[in-house]
Amino acid sequence: MFNSISFCVGNKTIEVNGKVFDLGELTADCLNISSTEYDRIRDLNEQGKKLCRSYAGAKDLSDWFNANECFIAIDELLCSHKIFASLKDSDDSVLSDAREFTKQHSLIDEADAAAKWKFYLDYVESYNEIIEDLYSFNNTIFHFIQRCLMKLDELNPNSYASALNSFLYDERSYKWIANPIEGTGLFTSVDEMRVRHVSRETQPGSGEYKIYDYYEASTLQGFLKTDFYGALSAGFIIRQCEYCGRYFLLKNARHTKYCDRRFPGSNATCATLGYRMRGVKEAASDDPRAASLRRLLMRLDKDLTKKAITYAEMERVIAKAKDLYHDAAIGSSVSFEDFEVQLQSENIYALCGIERKSKPRGRPKKVTPDDE
Repeated sequence: MFNSISFCVGNKTIEVNGKVFDLGELTADCLNISSTEYDRIRDLNEQGKKLCRSYAGAKDLSDWFNANECFIAIDELLCSHKIFASLKDSDDSVLSDAREFTKQHSLIDEADAAAKWKFYLDYVESYNEIIEDLYSFNNTIFHFIQRCLMKLDELNPNSYASALNSFLYDERSYKWIANPIEGTGLFTSVDEMRVRHVSRETQPGSGEYKIYDYYEASTLQGFLKTDFYGALSAGFIIRQCEYCGRYFLLKNARHTKYCDRRFPGSNATCATLGYRMRGVKEAASDDPRAASLRRLLMRLDKDLTKKAITYAEMERVIAKAKDLYHDAAIGSSVSFEDFEVQLQSENIYALCGIERKSKPRGRPKKVTPDDE
């Protein structure tokens, strides 16, 4: 799938193969690989390795063909998730080439087959490493999120870093962190990373250049740790939705319990269903969209007091804001952050065709007879 992972880290983003993601976005996607999926991937890998050993002994091309089908199935399962679809080399054709090659049960040159076999074995070994890293990282970070991040009162980079320090270096950490002593994989303490410096335009066609640091990780773990720890440093947090159980990235410091994705089999989001289940009164205390709406109402009240808007204009904005709130609450396409942006004064005023009046500064101009 990949020999190494090349990526560039910004202040709050990470760029992989020309695609830009929020820090932590790909980690959250990785954490959402279910145990059922993981078990299927692991079983396919064991089956593929067994068939590879069989081919190495008997040189029966049908064993190689069937082994390759196992690795193709693994590749498809992994690439159904955004993280691996993003990390996969676009020109990777090893598995498809092997499928065509092993279909030819006759007319095979032994020397050519031996060379292809050696290259193929080195390639499919990467799936074994990915599967081991996937288990080690996910199993460890599951514990960190549940034991530490979900229980924090203060949501800020300092609290996240402090929680991580306590988690990694607690005397009982061996119980939670994947390690070979307990037979639960290996959450590495050191990850190999290479750095190269690239000068490029900040935006295509901007004419402005900057020197960027590009990292090259030799393992999936090294990449995921850079992404996840970078997210925590940027003030982002990954939480587990208490309604659907999926992990989601939260980019603001709120104790949000539900994600804003549509619940499977429903047209409503987990946030809508979760808050409805708990009741409107309790939900209003921590629903991010309700908090955004309350902040807008406070700003409108201040603008009305300053005579920056009229009462009729305020009513028009409130009606529009409530419509947006309703649409966001029952839909799944508007995230918490997008809704916050929609309700920013300059955006919703423009949406309502209202121009905020600025109060003149300084002392009023003195009127003279010549001015009259």
